[in-house]
Amino acid sequence: MSPTLSYISTASSLAPAVSALVRYKKIHPVFFPFLLCMWLAAANDIIGSAMVANSYSTAVSNNIYVLLEAVLLMWQFKNWEIFSKKENHFLLRLILLLALWVVDCFFFSGIYKVATWFRIGYSFMLVLLAINMLNAILISDFKGLARNCIFVICTCIIAFYTFKVFVEIFWLYGRDLSKIFRSNIYLITLFLNILCNLFYFIATLWMPRKINFSSLY
Repeated sequence: MSPTLSYISTASSLAPAVSALVRYKKIHPVFFPFLLCMWLAAANDIIGSAMVANSYSTAVSNNIYVLLEAVLLMWQFKNWEIFSKKENHFLLRLILLLALWVVDCFFFSGIYKVATWFRIGYSFMLVLLAINMLNAILISDFKGLARNCIFVICTCIIAFYTFKVFVEIFWLYGRDLSKIFRSNIYLITLFLNILCNLFYFIATLWMPRKINFSSLY
């Protein structure tokens, strides 16, 4: 594993967080959950790096972080009106996520270990929501994709969280895999995280003052 690449991955989370902070007053409020998610991710990465440097486990803080991340991104999809025709689906999915987190953290994995089943569940849910959002954008605004920040964000969500599902499954059932293979998986995760943070940074630069969803649905 490369400590340098790990530090770069942590530093990369600062780019969209700082951009979101600088442009906050110029961005439509509909994007607030995503901006908050970027700030939370940067804070978690910095805190996590400090804890690792001092030989502390990050399991508890990361378990809390993934719950907050899941809630914020679900809230963001709600703001993008993905649940406009079925408002109760948002609440049901949110309750399901919270229940899964509690069960995994306190009955299955434990709060002091990685909540693997929750990570698989919420990642899979986010991928499905992002695919639905992309379908709506592709149908209604195909020519405007080049600078469509929602398209960029959803594409990154699909790429990152699809890979995350496979990674978590590897950790569950691939404990006998070679150390080299597990290290390569970790490195790919870092590269993908850096790449997604770069595109999230670009997306924050493209976020408009006004937004119209009427053409999407």
